[in-house]
Amino acid sequence: RRKTEEALRESEERFRSAFEGANIGMSLTDMKGNYIKVNRAFSEMVGHSVDEMMSMSFTEVTHPDDLQENLRQFSRLASGEIPSFHLEKRYVHRDGHIVWASVDVSAVRNTEGRPLYALAEIQDITLRKLYEEELARSEERYRTLFEQSPISLWEEDFSLVKEELEELKARGVRDLRAHLQARPDFVRRLVGMARVVDVNEASVRLYGAADKDELRRQNFVTGDEALPAFLNFLMAVAEGRPECQVETSNRRLDGETFWVSIKFRVAPGYEVSYGKVFLSVTDITERVKAEEEVRRSEERYRTLFDYSPISLWVEDYSAVKLLMDRLREAGVEDFREYFGQHPDALETFARLMKVVDVNRATLELYRAPSKEALAPVTEFSGSERRAKFMERLVAFSEGKRNFEAEVESRALSGERLYVRVRAVIAPGSEATWKRVFVSVMDLTARVNAERALRESEERFRLTFEHAGIGMAIATPDGKWVKVNPSICRMLGYTEEEALALGWPDTTYPEDLPLNMKLHRELLEGKRESYQMEKRHVRKDGLLMWGKVTVSAVRDASGRPLFTIGMMEDVTERKLMEEELRKYSSGLEAMVEERTRELEESHRRLLQAERMAAIGTLAAMVGHDLRNPLTTINTNLYYLTRILTGVKDRRVREAIRMMGAATQHANKIIEDLLEYSRSSELMKVKVSIDEAIREAVKGVRIPKRVRVTLRLKKGLYVDGDSSKLVRVFQNLVANAVDAMPGGGRLLITSYAAGSYAVVEVADTGVGISEEGMRDLFKPLYTTKAKGLGMGLAICKRLVEAHGGTISVRSRPNEGSVFTVTLPLSGQEETKAPRPGTQAQA
Repeated sequence: RRKTEEALRESEERFRSAFEGANIGMSLTDMKGNYIKVNRAFSEMVGHSVDEMMSMSFTEVTHPDDLQENLRQFSRLASGEIPSFHLEKRYVHRDGHIVWASVDVSAVRNTEGRPLYALAEIQDITLRKLYEEELARSEERYRTLFEQSPISLWEEDFSLVKEELEELKARGVRDLRAHLQARPDFVRRLVGMARVVDVNEASVRLYGAADKDELRRQNFVTGDEALPAFLNFLMAVAEGRPECQVETSNRRLDGETFWVSIKFRVAPGYEVSYGKVFLSVTDITERVKAEEEVRRSEERYRTLFDYSPISLWVEDYSAVKLLMDRLREAGVEDFREYFGQHPDALETFARLMKVVDVNRATLELYRAPSKEALAPVTEFSGSERRAKFMERLVAFSEGKRNFEAEVESRALSGERLYVRVRAVIAPGSEATWKRVFVSVMDLTARVNAERALRESEERFRLTFEHAGIGMAIATPDGKWVKVNPSICRMLGYTEEEALALGWPDTTYPEDLPLNMKLHRELLEGKRESYQMEKRHVRKDGLLMWGKVTVSAVRDASGRPLFTIGMMEDVTERKLMEEELRKYSSGLEAMVEERTRELEESHRRLLQAERMAAIGTLAAMVGHDLRNPLTTINTNLYYLTRILTGVKDRRVREAIRMMGAATQHANKIIEDLLEYSRSSELMKVKVSIDEAIREAVKGVRIPKRVRVTLRLKKGLYVDGDSSKLVRVFQNLVANAVDAMPGGGRLLITSYAAGSYAVVEVADTGVGISEEGMRDLFKPLYTTKAKGLGMGLAICKRLVEAHGGTISVRSRPNEGSVFTVTLPLSGQEETKAPRPGTQAQA
């Protein structure tokens, strides 16, 4: 008995040691499923401590979807229906994630056969399940790629062909190629021995088959023309080569001959038996027709990677992944934060990366002499390299499989590049980052084109905004979407007001039908552009004539996107044409006055010649006299300095008279030059009140002349301030000169409609009727001193401002000079005129 007990204890000890030390999960439950004993491997598998599991049952850690089957099998075990059972099930880890396990359960029974406990062996198969899922996805991807590939794909079994060729070699056939070339019938038999396993839809279409079954009964060799190509495949099989490629003529099932490129590749794992061989059949008929295209195609299809027009890289990030994993184990959770705190670490990560391969396009893009000259992050070289490299690593660390960015880079030659970089962790490398595919697309031309487009658009915008003619862009239905300042000025609208309208809204109704007809023809493509002269209704209701030229901008299909219109204001020409028309229509009535008109024309011609001569004389005299006068003034200044202490009154009087004479001469020259100059204005907003007061201050007024100002404040005009002051000074000076014995000078200003009116009235000697007629002519004067240019200059300056100047006067009753000017912001319309006056 003692030996039996010791043996039992030893057995129990061995069981306990095996149970506790097992590297797979083990559990012991009662027949209700409650845990009696679990080992550490199982407790770690589900995330609960051993003590916690002693109060649990297997139903609490089993995934709900697997529980019903588990209970059914356990019930059968408990009832004695089965001695044990096996199932693959999911456990729910304490933190919520799923653990797949392979579970073998058997019953521990007493001597009577009644089950006492259930002993379970649990093996973690989560990784295997993940691999199986990935394999299923890979198979699905393969099937999708196979079926949807635009290239004809064949899966064939060459095992019988391989056996035949090995038998020939065993019989001592040394020159296998010559042996087969001499026996075409035998080659045809070998063609039949290559069994078609599957073809895709592209193959059905390429060979003109009704369905896959019809094509499976054939082969990719459908004519004797392809036997030499098949011979190459036979030699590849005989020599144990895993791949081969040929170009040959072939036949569709309807007998049509076409050229194909056939690629032969042995599937991995079938290199000995050749039981699974993939063939891709590409129609190269068009390529064969052109020798140059053949050469390019051979080069293009030799390998997709090397001859891709896009820069392609294969990089190894496995060392980077290992370093990141170690940092995670050390407590790093946020790599963006980590790199921010340790920027130098980026250099360490960069050195860990390896360039496995690059294609030719990469060498060309980066001007690299060889693959060895390129660093792993060359595609990020430049100012953004570190930041973008960091973003790539952070993206991968966060579980993202790809990263994409547009950056500025540089070639090894220093040339600036703009590229789009896309890095993708290759399928199957998600856990190790062993292979990362990087594509670098050169965007330099696009970026430069976009920059050139922006510059072009900016030039167009500046031209559009500053054009002297009206310009507008409109939708096909005529609504304006962009207008320039010139067209706004022409029509009297603000830009915002104009954009709420369209050209049909401002076109004069009588001109609209023709405009609409031309516009329809433009939109329909019947004309490239059209031009017409039409009337527009301005915002203020007035009509303006515009010469418009309209063209359409179309998309690639010819559909009109918008129209561009240019408009030139031809109102003045149209008014002149209208006047000419009226003049021509009344020509018969004018014949009776022909003699008078000829005389008037002759008089005007003489006056024009006189005015031209005056202008020429004024310029000549002004320039010729100014230099000697300057000399006289300079010497007079020094003479005054020298004779400052001289007490002789006659000397002082002589000096004063010389000074006055030179000032008078200068005044005459200034008048002559002022009259000969063009009347160009530097317009600003001018206060009439301030201009008059400044003019009065500039005139020497004797004490015997009393001056009264009745000026209305707030009157502003758009004009040249200095020239308006000159007008008012001349009028004030003339009024003072007209009252040698003294008198009263009254200056009044007021508003009359959209005009400012200024009246300068004196109580002087007045003007005769004859003098009134010639008053504003140059070189006309009634004074003993003076050239007679003052009022002529006033007339030119006032008219240059869009105003008028007139006078009312009688001998010995004084004179009233009236100046009218458009108020600020007003259009120049016909100024009001007093009833009885001499009009300038």
